[in-house]
Amino acid sequence: TGRSLVLRAGTGDVGAQLLQRGHRLSIDLGSINGTAAVEQRAVIVTDTKTSAAHRPNPLLPDTRSEMAVPLIAGERVVGVLDLQSSQSGGLSEDNLPAFAALAGQLAIAIVNADLFVEVQQARSEIEAQTRRLTRKGWEDFLDAIERSERIGYTYDHETIAPLPEPLSTEDAENAMNVPIQVSGEPIGVLQFEGSQDWSADDNAMAAAVAQQAAQQIENLRLLAQAEQYRAEAQDALRRLTREGWETYLERNPLKEIGFVYQDFQVKPLSDVSNSPDERVSYPIKVGDTAIGDICIAKSDDLIPEDQELLTMVSEQLGSHLENLRLAAETGRRVVELDVINQISNTLTKETDLESALSEVLAHVTRTFGVDSAYIALYDQEQQLIKSAAMLHHGKKIIDRPATPLGTGINSYIITTKQTVFVNQNTNQRLLELGALPLDETGDAPMTQSYIGVPMTVGDQVIGVFSINDPNQEGRFTESDVSLLSTIAANTAVAIQNAQSFSEVQQRAYHEQALRQITSAVTASTDPVTIMRTAVQEIGTTLGRRTILRMGSGEQKSLQTETDKSEA
Repeated sequence: TGRSLVLRAGTGDVGAQLLQRGHRLSIDLGSINGTAAVEQRAVIVTDTKTSAAHRPNPLLPDTRSEMAVPLIAGERVVGVLDLQSSQSGGLSEDNLPAFAALAGQLAIAIVNADLFVEVQQARSEIEAQTRRLTRKGWEDFLDAIERSERIGYTYDHETIAPLPEPLSTEDAENAMNVPIQVSGEPIGVLQFEGSQDWSADDNAMAAAVAQQAAQQIENLRLLAQAEQYRAEAQDALRRLTREGWETYLERNPLKEIGFVYQDFQVKPLSDVSNSPDERVSYPIKVGDTAIGDICIAKSDDLIPEDQELLTMVSEQLGSHLENLRLAAETGRRVVELDVINQISNTLTKETDLESALSEVLAHVTRTFGVDSAYIALYDQEQQLIKSAAMLHHGKKIIDRPATPLGTGINSYIITTKQTVFVNQNTNQRLLELGALPLDETGDAPMTQSYIGVPMTVGDQVIGVFSINDPNQEGRFTESDVSLLSTIAANTAVAIQNAQSFSEVQQRAYHEQALRQITSAVTASTDPVTIMRTAVQEIGTTLGRRTILRMGSGEQKSLQTETDKSEA
């Protein structure tokens, strides 16, 4: 760590004793070796009796001269070569070049040895990781679902048959067992049975066969799993494409997009009541997923060139339509992220919670194109649901009576922690759940589409965020639910932070008021003055009428009920 010099080698009995003790020196100027390491230069003491730098070692009383040469590799000090002589002047500048050269060679050898250890350690870790991956790969491959947990075959008298039970490598007499290994990890075994003794050539040939079998089996496993992963990826791509187009069509009011060319003009498919009884269909595909088709009336004069033209048009149409849908989806996602960013900035910058929630609702109504949005907060202590903010036809509504938990759609969402998303028969569904969302008059409006999501902080539900469209059925999509859930989560955190900040401010205000009242009261020595000061400070702090009475009996009975309630 650059703090100590640790003895790693020493000559003679003294060197062995020092090694056994774990002898070490601090890297500082307090010793010859420490100085050599700190200043990266050789330190020579020609006569220990006249040197103040020499620190005598009780185990080496005969030392008369000493030399410490730093072991430097590049710019790094890896150690110190310490030499001691029983002769005064035995170590001097004259023999320094030889020992300096030796120190350079030692430094390089030490660094190379360290690098070799690091390489060996890294290699061992890679091999261990490879074995773990191989073992895990075979465990996943032999999963007892796609294929059996064990695969084995037996050959006997020119007959090959599946191995009915696990192969035992202990019971067979005079058997040669050769492991089948992949990267050092055993994945199987070859067992040869016979009455003769196995020769060295037999063992060598069996090992070669096992090695070749291991390589081929591993390649086949990797190929099979690659095919499996490719098939799973294709299934996932088809599913995502199908779901993407289903969502895209859900956002379209027609629910189905189509056109027909008939009587020399193009009309929406919904305007055409009849279709040809016999027709030829060419699917419009994205990859392997059909998203539509082109149909023409079946005719005997349809030539191969016409069929090739329709095939090519359907292929190009599928690719182009998918690109347009993805571009539209990307644009919509950009808009959603911008809305979330605007709402986050509003919640961060606005200090007044009521104003912040009103601005959030304004963003939401514009984003979803609805007239009504509502935030209700749940008071867990009082078991009440209180209106925090409501925007209805651009009008802010804040003052609404609190309702007890247990009635209404908000209670259902808070209790179950579930999102309510209804796009048709909304009134009936909401009535089944408890109640309809209320308008500013307190009456239940007729609504066609509704989303209500719980506002949660951790595992605690603090309220409900809801939007509804009273006029249009099928107004919202799953992506709208996801976006509103994200907005509700951000809003819930902001509300929780604002409430925590308000509580901290209130506690700080009361603590400051207590200090002021205590200071004013303790500054007086007269009882009457203390009472006057106390009642004045309390009344000023609380901003209301304050009465302070002393005594008992008739005097106490003079306190009226009004005084008691005010106090």
